[in-house]
Amino acid sequence: MLARSQPVLPRIGFLGAATPNGYARQVESLKLGLRELGYEDGRDVVLDFRWALGDYVRLAALARELVDSRPNVIVTHGYPATAALKQASRDVPIVVATTSDIAMTGLVDSLAHPGGTITGLSFFAPQISAKRLEILKECIPGLTSLATVFNVANPVAQPDLRALGSTARSLGVELRPVAIQSPQEFEAAFATIASSRVGAVSLIHDALLTDNVRTLANLCLKHRLASIGEGPYVKAGGLVGYGPDFYDMFRRSASYVAKILRGSHPRDLPIEQPIKFDYVFNLRTADYLGLEVPPSALARASELVE
Repeated sequence: MLARSQPVLPRIGFLGAATPNGYARQVESLKLGLRELGYEDGRDVVLDFRWALGDYVRLAALARELVDSRPNVIVTHGYPATAALKQASRDVPIVVATTSDIAMTGLVDSLAHPGGTITGLSFFAPQISAKRLEILKECIPGLTSLATVFNVANPVAQPDLRALGSTARSLGVELRPVAIQSPQEFEAAFATIASSRVGAVSLIHDALLTDNVRTLANLCLKHRLASIGEGPYVKAGGLVGYGPDFYDMFRRSASYVAKILRGSHPRDLPIEQPIKFDYVFNLRTADYLGLEVPPSALARASELVE
């Protein structure tokens, strides 16, 4: 009697720009979204991961390796990884869990009509960065200077810097960009920031910075710097967090994967935007820094960390 052959499970590739530890919650959110739609990893689908470990130079080779493994669909995040995948393949469907201004970067034709092999979720990062400065100015009315930390290896940081510069000029705040490209540069960068006596620090969204939120928060605390970043950054010790709920975006990206596995083409799946936002204050950090945050700012927070 011949043994029955096991069915070949659909393969979902994943190209991560950072590290598996730093993005563990994002990956779990993706898996949760897949389970909610009936796709259990190892039972209904197989997830295949590649991680650049924060070295964006590695993304091109990892993208080609992943494409050559012939997955049914690839999930990724951020402009550098998505651009690498687009360069590596013209036919493998790509789902972007989070990225900044995907239509503006030219990765797709438009949000409503992506027009190629890429779809997923995108957010307007420059507006987020500008809003963060407005929040800091409300929390620290006397703020006159801001250091903004960004990954120079990520091209989409430039629109953020321009939006921040415009908002800074309107608020009378001097903007001091601080470029980094690896965790090994963090200590020196923050020592320089502290010695320049800036009023606060803002982190521009990037996988490398997301991957190292605890280190960055600790450096701000070490140098007694008020700071703003993403929601999870606050829970690591930062003062304020504002931005999309990226865990929710990863969970929602699973719906795109499911539609593609069921026969849809990325060009027919409009790009979605965030529907949940984090606005978080760390009251313990405010107390440590000796800041009295105005009640009006606290009243709008979605969460207070005590």
